Amino acid sequence: MTPLYLAHQSLIDLEPLAFLETAAAAGFSGVSLRVRAAAKGAPVYEIRPGSEGMRAVRGRAEALGIAVAYVETLALDAGMTRDDYVATLETGAELGAKRLTVAGNDSDFAALSEVFAALSEDAAAFGVVVDLEFMPFRPVKSLEDAIDILRRAGSGCILPDALHLVRSGGTPASLRTLAPDAIGSFQLCDGTLSAPWPDDLPFEARNGRLLPGDGEFPLVAMIEALPKGTMIGVEAPLAGDVRPVDPLGRARRIFQAARGVLEAASRP
Repeated sequence: MTPLYLAHQSLIDLEPLAFLETAAAAGFSGVSLRVRAAAKGAPVYEIRPGSEGMRAVRGRAEALGIAVAYVETLALDAGMTRDDYVATLETGAELGAKRLTVAGNDSDFAALSEVFAALSEDAAAFGVVVDLEFMPFRPVKSLEDAIDILRRAGSGCILPDALHLVRSGGTPASLRTLAPDAIGSFQLCDGTLSAPWPDDLPFEARNGRLLPGDGEFPLVAMIEALPKGTMIGVEAPLAGDVRPVDPLGRARRIFQAARGVLEAASRP
């Protein structure tokens, strides 16, 4: 059975220990943890290397049998140095994460690629692979932009997110053009083909997605276009939720919906 991973943004109100417990109870094999703020003022949970909090998170994950598969999100710009990200790599490695998600936050692709290459080299020493997630509201906004960065850097992988792929004009056929080792992981969600908030794509991404299978995205074709063994996560902060919500009930809905898409793609 294909493992499924739950992205922290799906239940970002939950601190890491509660998030781990909820994801495990819902049936997920692993999670991402938000250890860096995705944007200014965005929720984040600092887990310092060697801290009591780190020991608590690691112990709970081990007890539950759930993996911290990747940590997120490092907003990468051309002025970033090793001092700006090494603690994040240390955190990821201590949590047992194998991947780090980054976003490209600089329009100078030549300079950004140099930083990305240096980050990838440093990450490799920690046993971590860097996945570049393109987003249509950031400078690295499309699959083509992400390919350009990887080509220049000569390292790293791409994390296509279903919402960002559609909103940036990508298709399942776009995914098929990539070399098998270029895709590190993939994030499932659903939505309408036309953006409900065309002038506020960040809001949709962080607050207004649909469950896999509840929208119009060609998710089955996307899954079938992925290389075998691609890590599949679900990032689905649901549109229309009224808080407080039942986190476990929501996590179970997300898991069942994602599993249904995988089954439809003959990828149980």
